[in-house]
Amino acid sequence: MILKKGFSLRHCATVLAGVCASLACVLTIAGPAQAATTSIFGTTWHMPRNIQIDSKGNLYIANFAPALTFDSTDEDNGRWWLSKITPDGVSNPNWTQVGAAPNMMVFDSQENIYTVNELSYSVSKTTPGGVTNIMWGLTDETIPGSLTIDSKGNIYTGNYFGSNVSKISASGVSTKNWAPAGLNPDAIIVDANDNVYVTNQGSDSIAKITPDGKSIVNWASTGDKPYMVVFDSAGNLYSVNYLSQNVSKIKPDGTSTVFWGPNGAEVKTLGTKPITITIDSAGNLYTGDHGSDNVTKITPDGVSTLLVDLGPTPLGNGAKPVYAPRGITIDSAGNLYTANQTSEDVSKITPTVTNGTPDIFPAPPATPSAPTATGSPGSGTATVSVTANPTSAAFGTPTSYTIAATQDASKQCVVTSPATSCSVTGLTVGTAYTFTARANLNSWQTVTSVASNSVGAIVMPKSASTPPAKPTGIIWSQGLRSVNQPVTSSFTAAPDTTYTITATRKARSSETRANPSARGICKITTNNKTKKRTAKCTIRLEKAGTWLVKITPVKNGLAGTSATKLIKVRAATKMTRTLRTHQRETLAQR
Repeated sequence: MILKKGFSLRHCATVLAGVCASLACVLTIAGPAQAATTSIFGTTWHMPRNIQIDSKGNLYIANFAPALTFDSTDEDNGRWWLSKITPDGVSNPNWTQVGAAPNMMVFDSQENIYTVNELSYSVSKTTPGGVTNIMWGLTDETIPGSLTIDSKGNIYTGNYFGSNVSKISASGVSTKNWAPAGLNPDAIIVDANDNVYVTNQGSDSIAKITPDGKSIVNWASTGDKPYMVVFDSAGNLYSVNYLSQNVSKIKPDGTSTVFWGPNGAEVKTLGTKPITITIDSAGNLYTGDHGSDNVTKITPDGVSTLLVDLGPTPLGNGAKPVYAPRGITIDSAGNLYTANQTSEDVSKITPTVTNGTPDIFPAPPATPSAPTATGSPGSGTATVSVTANPTSAAFGTPTSYTIAATQDASKQCVVTSPATSCSVTGLTVGTAYTFTARANLNSWQTVTSVASNSVGAIVMPKSASTPPAKPTGIIWSQGLRSVNQPVTSSFTAAPDTTYTITATRKARSSETRANPSARGICKITTNNKTKKRTAKCTIRLEKAGTWLVKITPVKNGLAGTSATKLIKVRAATKMTRTLRTHQRETLAQR
């Protein structure tokens, strides 16, 4: 297909994806533009860069530029602001002041807002009520442009010119150069296991960093100049690539391709300079096309369509964008919102339903928090508790939660509301286990939560945490001991416990050899009437000198504290040696 100069994609009817692939072309278009409608929903401050939505439907916008009125009496002059727009469209452009040049935001579990500030090298923290600690956390001083948050509340920033990542703990303690990334890191995101992923614009790659800071700098490749990234429910990562105008799909093992469309076609955006991306509950991707004032929709199998033009008419070649969408998000009713950098406002894109199917699906329900696990010693059973998920406008309240052991997914239980916990049985005693949760809502199952605490110490055998008691009340044989005379001891034995008896002779100053040692035997008898268990231990010491004798309790393979006694052994007399020689000769004659 030949497109004439200035011909709008809005007027392009259909390019067959299969034919396109067979001709090795790079454009994947299916069908005319969708029927979604767009309107201006609210106004922002200057140069909006990022947009996020809370559980109540409020929109928050990070505005990169300050007010520069050059009026010393203007209170807003030289300040940077977050904007807020309520669900009914009431705008507050300068809702709360943050650090210099805010570029991106993220929520924690309490819906506090964290903003990364490129020019003040900091992260601001804002409460839901709008109270802000402008310099809450410090980053590396190399233009921090992005941030994300893990399940423990740690904040991570990608530092563009430092090619590294800063980590700020939930309490605000900063590690400025926490881990290396690739060249010019931009977007940053975490997965369900708190691994950190960073897009490297200077090396067209993605870095992967483990929770302990170990980095694979070029873990996966991308298209030209990757910007934002998003995960789907299967753990695949998608990056929108600004210069090559396509979308990379990266599998959990790091395998990456832009040729994941029908018949291996390259998955392209239908606008220019795509810069932001989001995903709905059906797995459809939406890109904000910064250079052409439109939004591309990409289905899970890689078919691209032009969802909507933000302006009244599409842009021709060479025209400058009027809106320039820079941020994009979706609410739980399926409305899509873009933060428009040039027009300094927010567009609302409302889905249209055709034959029962909307052209925009709602945002995915929230992922459950990490569950909490407890267990009884030696039982092979763990009790796993969950925290209730927030209600989704599209999918309702979770009816149940599926719990699964990370180490063996077949070990499961289901928490059915209003219950808050269930028991996983059949666990191997002595094996450490963690557990994940997935919320079930109206035929929808969320992605897997972060893993719970480990219950390895809890489901271990009882003996693993309680060593057997030290033997007491031992009665030792009396009198002087000669070499090879048996040393005996007896005492009351504890239930389910066996005993060993060993000895080591103390070294003499004139000796150079290793100290002699000995091992005896312990036998246990049980009185049939009283059920009392009595242990009797015997050991022979073959050298004269002072010996340290130990009686050690053992239960289920775990040794307890030994009872000890020093015993002196004298050398055998001549008479004793003669008697023993006679005894051996007599036995030999028999």
